[in-house]
Amino acid sequence: ATPKRRAVENRFGARMVFAAPKTQIQIKKSDKVNVKYENPIPGVSPLEQDTEAQSLHEAERLAHRRFGVTEFWEKYDFNAMLRTSIPNAMAFFIESLPFFFIATANRQGECDCSFRGREIDAKGKPYALVKVLNANTLIFPDYSGNNFFNSLGNMLVNGQIGILFIDFERQIRVRVNGRAQIIEDRSAYASLWPLAQRYIRVEVTQAFGNCQSRIPRMQLL
Repeated sequence: ATPKRRAVENRFGARMVFAAPKTQIQIKKSDKVNVKYENPIPGVSPLEQDTEAQSLHEAERLAHRRFGVTEFWEKYDFNAMLRTSIPNAMAFFIESLPFFFIATANRQGECDCSFRGREIDAKGKPYALVKVLNANTLIFPDYSGNNFFNSLGNMLVNGQIGILFIDFERQIRVRVNGRAQIIEDRSAYASLWPLAQRYIRVEVTQAFGNCQSRIPRMQLL
């Protein structure tokens, strides 16, 4: 089939544009899950708290003009794809995954990427990967590793963080961007992650789903 650009509403409540054959678009409109948030805004649901993100910086607008997609995004509304908070269905999705990837950078903008996975208890049961505290905040544990502290070293001087969540079985991906803060009090979330040495709290500035294009279908063993 000839690839066609199609604007559809994704399972996280935002409109997305797919450049893929029709047979590859597998979107469910009724993927709504109730997730209990910690410290929500009283009387207002997380979805109602959400607003569109006016987040294109000048270099992104320059790229749109240079590569000829300005009219395309004017038609489909770039901001309708982005959120400044995490809706219920997205929170459920990212909390259900076994791993994710983070990107950080130092003061000079030199980047580093890292894999983050679940820890296992003595009985072989996995601890939570990440916890969405409320629509604007998520947190994940930091375990012992190689003691390089590449990611945390970057966070100490530059809090900007990008997080990529991918479900390879269902070919779904979500991106969350924000500002990271290191929590060194090991007792703060010990009930969730007793083996963690510290925690990373992220204040969300962008949250959005990506298209399914070129995500290989793989099964977790």
